Amino acid sequence: GTYIRKIIKSLALNHNEIGDFHCKFNFIPQGVIDSLPDGFLVWGLVRHPITWYQSRWAHRCAYGWLPDNPFDFGCVSNDFNQFVNNCLDLYPDGWLTHNYKDFFSGIPHRLKLYIGRYEDLDNSIKHALIESGILYCESEYPEIDPENVSMSDGLSSSKLAVYEKHTFERVIDVEKLVIDRYYGGISPRYEVVSDIV
Repeated sequence: GTYIRKIIKSLALNHNEIGDFHCKFNFIPQGVIDSLPDGFLVWGLVRHPITWYQSRWAHRCAYGWLPDNPFDFGCVSNDFNQFVNNCLDLYPDGWLTHNYKDFFSGIPHRLKLYIGRYEDLDNSIKHALIESGILYCESEYPEIDPENVSMSDGLSSSKLAVYEKHTFERVIDVEKLVIDRYYGGISPRYEVVSDIV
């Protein structure tokens, strides 16, 4: 993503970028995968479904919906809770459950996989860079301002996109596999409009 590219640029790393922005592993050419040595570190980041839907909606409201994107086209709404329910209607098994399965499929067992969390972004990236041998210690990690944060009119997405109780519970239920696998079943506490059922 944008922030990771900024980190790589700041470290002046000699690197090659393979695939498109947010490329899924199974889109990487097989020849490239076969050339990776055993134990090579493959890493990615996940985001909790509750904040992912908030961020996606706020980002699209600020920068526009993409009519040629099937996800945007099927889920578009100026109302946050309607947007989330449109997403869950279109992807009844959960958009992130579907997407993360896609992102991390096809990784050979001979490679090492590390999955960090967006909520602990800098520590996750530090861990991956140290584990891969790019950095030797945490003090080498650059201090950089966040990039591509979902904001609109100066408000964060979590303040703009407030869940109704029913929608919040639906996300927790539908995205249960992601929450259990990457967050140990822990659902964070978020502001919910509790009087709407």
